[in-house]
Amino acid sequence: MALSEGDYRSSVLFRRRSIRRFKPERPSDWQVKAMLEAAMCTPTACNGMPFELILVEDRKVLDGLQKVLPFSRLKTAPMAMVVISHKDWKSKLTPCGLFIQQDLAAVSLQICLAACEVGLGACWCGVHPIKQLEAPARKVLGVPDNVMVLSVIPFGIPDEEKSPNEKWAPEKVHRDRY
Repeated sequence: MALSEGDYRSSVLFRRRSIRRFKPERPSDWQVKAMLEAAMCTPTACNGMPFELILVEDRKVLDGLQKVLPFSRLKTAPMAMVVISHKDWKSKLTPCGLFIQQDLAAVSLQICLAACEVGLGACWCGVHPIKQLEAPARKVLGVPDNVMVLSVIPFGIPDEEKSPNEKWAPEKVHRDRY
Protein backbone atom coordinates (compact mmCIF):
# COMPACT_ATOMS: atom_id res chain seq x y z
CA MET A 1 0.00 0.00 0.00
CA ALA A 2 1.42 3.35 -1.02
CA LEU A 3 1.64 6.20 1.44
CA SER A 4 0.06 9.55 0.75
CA GLU A 5 1.07 13.12 1.48
CA GLY A 6 -0.85 13.11 4.74
CA ASP A 7 0.55 9.88 6.19
CA TYR A 8 4.01 9.24 4.74
CA ARG A 9 5.67 10.10 8.06
CA SER A 10 4.02 7.03 9.62
CA SER A 11 6.31 4.89 7.48
CA VAL A 12 9.01 2.71 9.02
CA LEU A 13 11.49 5.07 7.35
CA PHE A 14 10.57 7.69 9.95
CA ARG A 15 9.63 5.43 12.88
CA ARG A 16 12.92 3.51 12.91
CA ARG A 17 15.17 4.68 15.72
CA SER A 18 18.37 3.31 17.23
CA ILE A 19 17.20 1.30 20.23
CA ARG A 20 19.85 0.68 22.86
CA ARG A 21 17.90 -0.93 25.71
CA PHE A 22 16.03 -4.19 25.35
CA LYS A 23 13.70 -6.36 27.41
CA PRO A 24 15.14 -9.79 28.25
CA GLU A 25 12.49 -11.73 26.30
CA ARG A 26 13.64 -13.28 23.04
CA PRO A 27 11.90 -12.10 19.87
CA SER A 28 9.55 -14.65 18.33
CA ASP A 29 10.72 -17.02 15.61
CA TRP A 30 8.54 -15.31 13.00
CA GLN A 31 10.04 -11.89 13.84
CA VAL A 32 13.57 -13.23 13.46
CA LYS A 33 12.68 -15.03 10.21
CA ALA A 34 11.08 -11.85 8.84
CA MET A 35 14.28 -9.93 9.55
CA LEU A 36 16.41 -12.61 7.88
CA GLU A 37 14.13 -12.70 4.84
CA ALA A 38 14.20 -8.91 4.58
CA ALA A 39 18.00 -8.98 4.68
CA MET A 40 18.02 -11.47 1.81
CA CYS A 41 15.82 -9.09 -0.23
CA THR A 42 18.34 -6.25 -0.04
CA PRO A 43 19.34 -4.87 -3.44
CA THR A 44 23.06 -5.39 -4.11
CA ALA A 45 25.36 -4.52 -7.00
CA CYS A 46 24.75 -6.90 -9.91
CA ASN A 47 22.48 -8.83 -7.51
CA GLY A 48 25.67 -10.38 -6.16
CA MET A 49 24.41 -10.84 -2.59
CA PRO A 50 28.01 -10.76 -1.27
CA PHE A 51 26.96 -11.22 2.36
CA GLU A 52 26.27 -13.81 5.00
CA LEU A 53 24.69 -13.33 8.40
CA ILE A 54 25.55 -14.65 11.84
CA LEU A 55 22.54 -14.86 14.14
CA VAL A 56 23.79 -14.62 17.73
CA GLU A 57 21.70 -15.53 20.75
CA ASP A 58 24.21 -17.36 22.98
CA ARG A 59 24.67 -15.04 25.97
CA LYS A 60 28.38 -15.94 26.19
CA VAL A 61 28.95 -14.85 22.60
CA LEU A 62 26.91 -11.67 23.08
CA ASP A 63 28.93 -10.86 26.21
CA GLY A 64 32.17 -11.61 24.37
CA LEU A 65 31.20 -9.19 21.62
CA GLN A 66 30.21 -6.57 24.21
CA LYS A 67 33.73 -6.80 25.70
CA VAL A 68 35.48 -6.18 22.39
CA LEU A 69 32.86 -3.75 21.05
CA PRO A 70 31.97 -1.71 24.15
CA PHE A 71 29.73 0.67 22.17
CA SER A 72 27.67 -2.20 20.77
CA ARG A 73 24.75 -2.09 23.21
CA LEU A 74 24.74 -5.87 23.51
CA LYS A 75 24.51 -5.86 27.31
CA THR A 76 20.70 -6.11 27.35
CA ALA A 77 20.12 -7.42 23.82
CA PRO A 78 18.77 -10.98 23.69
CA MET A 79 20.03 -11.39 20.12
CA ALA A 80 22.22 -9.81 17.48
CA MET A 81 22.74 -10.12 13.77
CA VAL A 82 26.25 -9.79 12.39
CA VAL A 83 26.63 -8.76 8.75
CA ILE A 84 29.68 -10.35 7.15
CA SER A 85 31.02 -10.67 3.62
CA HIS A 86 31.30 -13.91 1.74
CA LYS A 87 34.68 -15.64 1.82
CA ASP A 88 37.47 -14.30 -0.36
CA TRP A 89 35.63 -11.08 -1.16
CA LYS A 90 38.96 -9.36 -1.78
CA SER A 91 39.75 -11.73 -4.65
CA LYS A 92 36.39 -11.03 -6.31
CA LEU A 93 36.71 -7.29 -6.73
CA THR A 94 35.09 -7.27 -10.14
CA PRO A 95 33.34 -4.03 -11.09
CA CYS A 96 30.28 -5.20 -9.14
CA GLY A 97 32.37 -6.48 -6.24
CA LEU A 98 33.89 -3.04 -5.73
CA PHE A 99 30.60 -2.05 -4.08
CA ILE A 100 30.75 -4.70 -1.35
CA GLN A 101 30.86 -2.24 1.55
CA GLN A 102 27.84 -0.42 0.15
CA ASP A 103 26.05 -3.75 -0.32
CA LEU A 104 26.72 -4.82 3.27
CA ALA A 105 25.69 -1.39 4.57
CA ALA A 106 22.41 -1.72 2.67
CA VAL A 107 21.86 -5.12 4.32
CA SER A 108 22.51 -3.55 7.74
CA LEU A 109 19.93 -0.85 7.13
CA GLN A 110 17.40 -3.38 5.80
CA ILE A 111 17.77 -5.41 9.02
CA CYS A 112 17.14 -2.31 11.16
CA LEU A 113 14.08 -1.34 9.11
CA ALA A 114 12.72 -4.88 9.28
CA ALA A 115 13.20 -4.99 13.06
CA CYS A 116 11.11 -1.83 13.43
CA GLU A 117 8.45 -3.09 11.03
CA VAL A 118 7.91 -6.29 13.08
CA GLY A 119 7.77 -4.41 16.39
CA LEU A 120 11.36 -4.84 17.52
CA GLY A 121 14.19 -2.41 18.09
CA ALA A 122 17.72 -2.55 16.74
CA CYS A 123 20.91 -0.51 16.69
CA TRP A 124 23.41 -0.63 13.80
CA CYS A 125 26.96 -0.75 15.20
CA GLY A 126 29.76 -0.44 12.66
CA VAL A 127 32.87 -2.61 12.94
CA HIS A 128 34.78 -2.60 9.60
CA PRO A 129 37.16 -0.91 8.69
CA ILE A 130 38.50 -0.40 12.24
CA LYS A 131 41.00 -3.25 12.64
CA GLN A 132 41.14 -2.85 16.44
CA LEU A 133 37.43 -3.73 16.51
CA GLU A 134 37.20 -6.17 13.63
CA ALA A 135 40.03 -8.51 14.67
CA PRO A 136 38.71 -9.24 18.18
CA ALA A 137 35.13 -9.49 16.89
CA ARG A 138 36.32 -12.07 14.35
CA LYS A 139 37.93 -14.05 17.16
CA VAL A 140 34.78 -14.06 19.31
CA LEU A 141 32.67 -15.17 16.32
CA GLY A 142 35.15 -17.65 14.85
CA VAL A 143 35.22 -15.72 11.58
CA PRO A 144 38.29 -16.28 9.35
CA ASP A 145 40.57 -13.40 8.33
CA ASN A 146 39.31 -13.41 4.72
CA VAL A 147 35.78 -12.45 5.83
CA MET A 148 34.82 -8.83 6.55
CA VAL A 149 32.80 -8.15 9.71
CA LEU A 150 30.95 -5.00 8.67
CA SER A 151 28.42 -4.54 11.46
CA VAL A 152 26.86 -5.97 14.58
CA ILE A 153 23.17 -5.23 15.07
CA PRO A 154 21.76 -5.97 18.53
CA PHE A 155 17.99 -6.37 18.46
CA GLY A 156 15.05 -7.32 20.62
CA ILE A 157 11.90 -6.04 22.25
CA PRO A 158 12.51 -2.35 22.99
CA ASP A 159 12.79 -1.27 26.62
CA GLU A 160 12.68 2.40 25.65
CA GLU A 161 10.38 4.55 23.53
CA LYS A 162 11.52 7.15 21.07
CA SER A 163 9.47 9.48 18.94
CA PRO A 164 9.85 9.41 15.14
CA ASN A 165 12.84 11.15 13.62
CA GLU A 166 12.56 14.88 12.93
CA LYS A 167 15.67 15.57 10.88
CA TRP A 168 14.39 17.48 7.86
CA ALA A 169 17.20 19.83 6.79
CA PRO A 170 16.37 21.53 3.47
CA GLU A 171 19.79 23.23 3.40
CA LYS A 172 21.30 19.79 2.68
CA VAL A 173 19.35 19.47 -0.57
CA HIS A 174 20.91 20.79 -3.78
CA ARG A 175 18.92 21.07 -7.00
CA ASP A 176 20.51 20.12 -10.31
CA ARG A 177 24.03 21.18 -9.25
CA TYR A 178 26.08 21.65 -6.11
